[in-house]
Amino acid sequence: MKTTVDKIESALLSARQPTREFTPDPQWQNDVMRDIRRLGAEESPAAWLSLLDGLVWRVAPALGALCILFFTYSMVVGGSPQSDVAQLLFFAPTEFLTTPAFIL
Repeated sequence: MKTTVDKIESALLSARQPTREFTPDPQWQNDVMRDIRRLGAEESPAAWLSLLDGLVWRVAPALGALCILFFTYSMVVGGSPQSDVAQLLFFAPTEFLTTPAFIL
């Protein structure tokens, strides 16, 4: 029984011993860092989408509130663009003909 415990203990001690430290060549380190920077440059065109994602979620509640406000205003004021055009055509035909289409 003691021999099994001794074997396990020696295996654990040998696994725990520090290994030889690796010191890379400065040129190798520069090459690796250049490759990492090059990879980052290749991925940068898609990186702006992640920034846009945060902006969309910050602006979405304000746009939703603005849509609700415009919808409520249109319900209170009433009327529709078609009825406004019809009123302008029947009650002031000269103004209708002289008014540019983009103002309607």
